[in-house]
Amino acid sequence: MLPSVRTKPCATPICAARRRGLDERLLLRAAPGMSGRGVRKVLLMAGLALVLSGCGENGISFMFPFGTVAAHQRAWFFWIVGLVAIVVLPTFVLVPGFAWRYRRTNKKAAYRPDWAFSWPLEFAIWGIPCLIVGALAFLIISQETRFDPYAAIPSDQPPALTSPHRVVRAKC
Repeated sequence: MLPSVRTKPCATPICAARRRGLDERLLLRAAPGMSGRGVRKVLLMAGLALVLSGCGENGISFMFPFGTVAAHQRAWFFWIVGLVAIVVLPTFVLVPGFAWRYRRTNKKAAYRPDWAFSWPLEFAIWGIPCLIVGALAFLIISQETRFDPYAAIPSDQPPALTSPHRVVRAKC
């Protein structure tokens, strides 16, 4: 005979509700008062939002560039996001689609255990991302070489004169 094991009664509100015969789903709704853990989560989210919002003022941001190089970098950013979206967006759409189509309870989905290889599928999986990486490399290299750090930046304004001991600050 096995020795009896004494277990502690569950002390969570859901266990207490089950013992009283209440529906635990009622407890998962927002409570009128927050626990210490809930207050910490709210403060953490507020702090995270504050940190991620940036501390810029007067439109100083990557999206509002001051200068020729920054304006070109902003344009490259949108090109790069567009090219990467060609790979990322179908992935976000197709993964849940495949999970839903080939779920265990779906009896209409075809099961093909002997299927082995498909050139069109291999090209789509490997070829398109490789082409996008090549396009990104070409785009960045062809555009970045115009802005050599040792060459003068094409501009209609005279270059700023600086000395090693004096800092010249741009007026925003």
